[in-house]
Amino acid sequence: MPLPLPAVIADDQRPFLCMESETVAPVASFALLRNYMHIHLFHEVFFCTHGGWQVSSRGLMPIQKDALLFLPARHPHIAVANKGDRCTGTILYLPEDLFSRVIEGDRDTRCVIESLCRRADDGEYQVPLTTAGTGRVGQLFRDMARESRLRAPGYKSAIKSSAQALFLTILRESAVPDIQRDQQPSNKRERVAEALCYLHAHYARPITVARMLELTKMGRSQFHAVFKAETGTTLAEYVNTLRLTTAEQLLRDSDLSITEIAFRCGFASLSYFYRVFTARFGRPPRAYRRAE
Repeated sequence: MPLPLPAVIADDQRPFLCMESETVAPVASFALLRNYMHIHLFHEVFFCTHGGWQVSSRGLMPIQKDALLFLPARHPHIAVANKGDRCTGTILYLPEDLFSRVIEGDRDTRCVIESLCRRADDGEYQVPLTTAGTGRVGQLFRDMARESRLRAPGYKSAIKSSAQALFLTILRESAVPDIQRDQQPSNKRERVAEALCYLHAHYARPITVARMLELTKMGRSQFHAVFKAETGTTLAEYVNTLRLTTAEQLLRDSDLSITEIAFRCGFASLSYFYRVFTARFGRPPRAYRRAE
């Protein structure tokens, strides 16, 4: 006779809270415990304060004090205790869309959550942490539980802020290399984006590779490879195009002298400006201005 499906806890109220939890249900056979598993449509993060067992579709998993578990939405589970004992901890419920895919900061947090979901799909619910990470996570859970209990004005914002700090701690203090590796491509793109912002603000000044390496925290060969992959061109070509495009606009829309335009756009040599401008636009700056 097939076992019943786990009960579903609906998310009509979109639960977003942190609370202390305790169970005294004793460990029994896996077949029997499966009858009591539940599913909810939001993520659950559990920080254990007194050990027991976590039951999932993968079987029984012992959990020790200070263990951190991430249980994604739609994953059946239930916590149980040893006979005559109890299993306690603090639970954080998170709606799946709490963190945006497009907002800076939120995107990093969501990337960590997606990494944890992939681990859970492989049956890895526990998140191993360093000693420092465990201490930090424990304090964050205490802070979030207190906010949920007191419900002071803005308490949900406070919980979200602590939840973001929680996933940042997991990113930096977990012993799971995949989590940090998943972040790397995004980090490289973001570092190049920051470098581009710098270039657009400072193109009139001397631009050095050393300054770019300092901004992006990359090695020389890595920076050049990532920069070209993201922009389709080299740093020197990008800066030259930026300066020439600005110079072309000033020739059309301002009364500035050609010499002033050249130096304002970052060209240290007037002869070099004439040469590269002519090569790009097919005529020298003075002729270009007259034609416009």
